[in-house]
Amino acid sequence: MERDGKNGRQQHAGKGKKVLQSSAPKANAKFISGKAQNLPAEGFPVDSDGVHLSYKSTYLPDAVSVHRIISVHYFQYLSNFSFPGEKHDFWELVAVDRGVIDAIEDDTRFTMHSGDLLLHRPNVFHNILTNGRISPSLIVISFKSQSSALGKIAGILLSADTTEKTLLAQILIEARALFEGPLDKTYQEKLRFRKDIPFGSAQMLRTSLEQLLIRFCRKCVRDHVVTRNLLLPENAGKADFFSIIENYLNDHISEQLKVEDICRDNMISRTHLQRLFREHCGSGVIKHFITLKIDRAKELIRNRQSDFSQIAGELGYSSLYYFSRQFKQVTTMSPSEYVSSVRSITEKDRPE
Repeated sequence: MERDGKNGRQQHAGKGKKVLQSSAPKANAKFISGKAQNLPAEGFPVDSDGVHLSYKSTYLPDAVSVHRIISVHYFQYLSNFSFPGEKHDFWELVAVDRGVIDAIEDDTRFTMHSGDLLLHRPNVFHNILTNGRISPSLIVISFKSQSSALGKIAGILLSADTTEKTLLAQILIEARALFEGPLDKTYQEKLRFRKDIPFGSAQMLRTSLEQLLIRFCRKCVRDHVVTRNLLLPENAGKADFFSIIENYLNDHISEQLKVEDICRDNMISRTHLQRLFREHCGSGVIKHFITLKIDRAKELIRNRQSDFSQIAGELGYSSLYYFSRQFKQVTTMSPSEYVSSVRSITEKDRPE
């Protein structure tokens, strides 16, 4: 160490570099991980050896961005509701909370059950039809976005998991806090803010919608593969995994699931899924799902609170004929025969 007599500064050698530091007491110091990090007067941090550090920011791009909300609705329609249809220059997301509807997009017809969603592109004609038996409840969110990624999920039937249903609920919560009036007001041309808006409510609504859309985009990207086993405890076995899938099937008992839906929503390969169910119940996953449906149908029949058409609709069957045929395939008797059979009496008080 050498002293410069003119200005009272010291020269320190550190890792091959020489830097000048004031000999005055180090009053400007920041402690990081138990060590003091000196901050010279000009504000640039230096490490413990006196070498200047240069931090740089990292830009975070938006994969999906929603820049304007047109409407947020929660509708409870009558079973005979009909809508003439429309098209407009913004996106529209339709989610079924309860019941069954038929959604029309141009020449394509989608039968949607509880938990299903459909995203309509801008300038595409779309319509909603009820089946005359079940009164549906719908969430309809219209918005503007320039994100091309939304094209991946537009015009295809989507199924919401628990997290995505929570995001939908959060959107409704924030919309009620943010905008004046009820959410079932049809043909509302402009949303109006309330006078007392909770802090950050608009951003919470927007980011919840963006998260929801991003999650569905991820599901539709084939390269985005995550093994569901990573979400289980380290000591979890096949029985735990089978239980998770079976709970999923029971949660979607009112829907018509395909193997692809089950694989996608539970992030499991088709081969692994079929092997798992053959080992645990001796049949494929769809056959097991049908058995769960018919077991639920038998329970509803024994309760005598619904007729066969209502039960068929509640379990996601497109027609009473299809329900009756599948019921007979599983039980060897028709629903009517089951009602009058001894089996229905003996099964009524059967322990689960």
